Formats: sequence, structure tokens, C-alpha cells
Amino acid sequence: EISADYKRYDQKNNVIMRALSGDPVVKPNFDTYFGKHMGWIPNKVADGYGRLEEAMKTGAFAIEDGLNGYHAPGFASKGLYEWKEPQISGVVNPEKYTFDTPEAASKAVKRAAKFYGADLVGIAPYDERWVLSRVFNIEKNDSVPNVLPFEPKSVIVMALQMSYDGFQAAPTSLELASAGNIYSSMGVVVSKVSHFVRALGYQTVPCGNDTALSVPLAIHAGLGELSRIGIAITPEFGPRQRFCKIFTDLPLAVDKPITFGVKEFCMTCKKCADACPSQAISHDKEPSFQAATISTSGGVKKWAANA
Repeated sequence: EISADYKRYDQKNNVIMRALSGDPVVKPNFDTYFGKHMGWIPNKVADGYGRLEEAMKTGAFAIEDGLNGYHAPGFASKGLYEWKEPQISGVVNPEKYTFDTPEAASKAVKRAAKFYGADLVGIAPYDERWVLSRVFNIEKNDSVPNVLPFEPKSVIVMALQMSYDGFQAAPTSLELASAGNIYSSMGVVVSKVSHFVRALGYQTVPCGNDTALSVPLAIHAGLGELSRIGIAITPEFGPRQRFCKIFTDLPLAVDKPITFGVKEFCMTCKKCADACPSQAISHDKEPSFQAATISTSGGVKKWAANA
């Protein structure tokens, strides 16, 4: 549900972008996290944070932190997510391939995406409301208008599952390695699918955490349902996946949102909220349209995280 006063999200309000801009409320904690992530600050000496586990994490993040230039906070058009430089993003074939129907096009795209490594694929209709109104520019220390280079017709949304065993090891470097492994894989998969679509003669904007809100797109693509923890729960993997997406002008048949009881379950179960170390997860029985902080988007009925 979306309220009439819903406004598109400005990326400068993202908690990481707030830290990078010097917001004193969040910058100290982020500096500590990022320093440990990059190895500038020694991690605590404890089980799960040894040299071997840290090496696993370093290898997992290699493509994400190296080739993609630490894209995860939501920096657009970097590394394998590049869409502005044809020598990296691929040239759009001037001769368009014509599918018999949008359904046939969707089937081909989904087969290609799974072949390239996506675990789940859905097609969402293009809806400008989920596109960031502005994106944060580090050099200017401010957000600038978010302008797509063409008018998209649909969005290819893909999910890559993270290691179950890695998540069982939380909170340790092995859990972070499972996230880093998928962040690195996301760039590879989304780049391949983007090249595939461009080779068919259609424009693309490949994205990870950037450019648009992944959770509503995943929901509209029929991949999952919104949960108390603020992310999409899928029938296949629960909360254990990362989403990437591609905006395209290729006409595709869209999928329908699904419901399988997540909202009803979350209304009665509050285990995640009770267990949250920072108590950032809402204990409210009902979701609401209210934003918990400047970093959460109001106007959409959900359980907003106080983070």
C-alpha cells in the first residue's frame, strides 16, 4: 500500500551516504565498520575473526571491492555495473531482435539470467516511484538529479542466494564472506544479462544497490513479500538473498506480486525484533506509513527500521 503523499527517495538520506557526507550521528560507527572491513582497523580477536576467516572474507569481496570499486553502498555505473561507457557495458546492437510476444521475450531473458547465475528472476513493470529521485555525489557532497538515459519499459529483477552455512556462522567474518561472495557475483551476473539484452538491440541500465529501491522492485516482480525486518522474504530462501536489477526498453511480460503469509506471520511473530542487538526492528503489531528515521522511506505501509 502506498499513501497519496509518497515521495521518491533521495539517496543522500541513505545511512551510508549520510556517514560519507559527515553526518555526526552515523559517521563514527560507519568509520569503525569500514575501517575493519578494509583491514585498516584490527578486528576483535575471537572465534570466527581469525586470519583464515578474514582471508575468506577478503577473497569473497575481491570483485566487489576491487573491480567494482566498493559499489555496495549504492554507487551507480561502477565496474561491472557500468552503463555509460560502451567499451565496458557493451554496445547496443543497432538491429533489434524481435520476439513474437512479450511472454517469449520474458522467457528468454529468464533462461539467460539463470544460465548466467541468477537463482531467481522476475519481471517488474517500470514504475518511476521506485527510482531514486536523486543520487549522492561524493565529490559535491550532495545529491544530484537521478536521470536514466532512456524511458524503460520493464525491470529485470534477479536474486542470488547467500550461503546458508555462512549465515549460520553470524556474527563472524564467515557470515560477512557469504555476503561479499554474492556482492561480487551480483556484478558478474548483472553484467552478463545486460550484455545479452544489449546484443539483442535494447538499452539497459544494470544496477545492484544503486539507482532504484530493490525491495519494492523484487516484490512487484513476484519474487517475495515484505517482512518485519524490512526486506523481501522469498519462498525459496527466506531473507537470504541479494537483489540486482536491469532497467530496459525491451518489452517484457511482467510478473504479478505474490503473497504466501509473510505479513500475517510477521504480525504475530516478533522474534527478530526481540533478538535485534540494536533494537532497530519495529515491535509494532501492524505496519504503518510512517518513516522511523530520515533514512527510511515514508509513505509505504511497512515495518520501518529505526536505523
